[in-house]
Amino acid sequence: MQITHRWIDRDLSRLELVVAWSIILVLIGLFAKYMLIVFARAEQSMVNRMIININASLKYQAVSFIIREDYKALARLGDINPMNTMQGDQIDELLKEGAITAKQVTPGYISSIKPANYIGELDAPDPDNMQKGVWYYDTRSHELIYIIRNGEFFDGDQRGAPRLRFKVEVEYIDNNGNGVFDPPGDIYKSVHIVNLGHYQWAL
Repeated sequence: MQITHRWIDRDLSRLELVVAWSIILVLIGLFAKYMLIVFARAEQSMVNRMIININASLKYQAVSFIIREDYKALARLGDINPMNTMQGDQIDELLKEGAITAKQVTPGYISSIKPANYIGELDAPDPDNMQKGVWYYDTRSHELIYIIRNGEFFDGDQRGAPRLRFKVEVEYIDNNGNGVFDPPGDIYKSVHIVNLGHYQWAL
């Protein structure tokens, strides 16, 4: 009570002031670190949701190709920009054709549109010169890339700007044994994006 009274009266000694301000600065520092962790976790959650949406969109796109028997497009599935599947057009066409019912379309897919922080297709840009927190598709390497915003909480195995690199991978039965996806001879199994590096969120 005596210290509180002296604080109100602004009658603290120099040592007491130093201790008080030190405590305040420590609390501010802890709060700032906590908020940075909150932002990093929000970014991690956003990236994970985007991966789920992209994979769902890719699978619907593959189904669309199979229904139409468009095997040339199906064979090129591994080289497409996965962001271009996130429009919902293929679902509308499948619904019109009666290939699927509205009950089979999940709410997650309906909401899977290109994110506002997707900046388009670029030809081998320098990641170090890219804005943080954006997605883009590298047309030269056929990779979907996300530049990490909260890099201080991200450990990766790549030099330069902290980033995630994804590529479309098609799972199939290689009936002709040539190591290339050649439908309809090769049987399509699934499609998804895979991470090309090793990383972890240090949270």
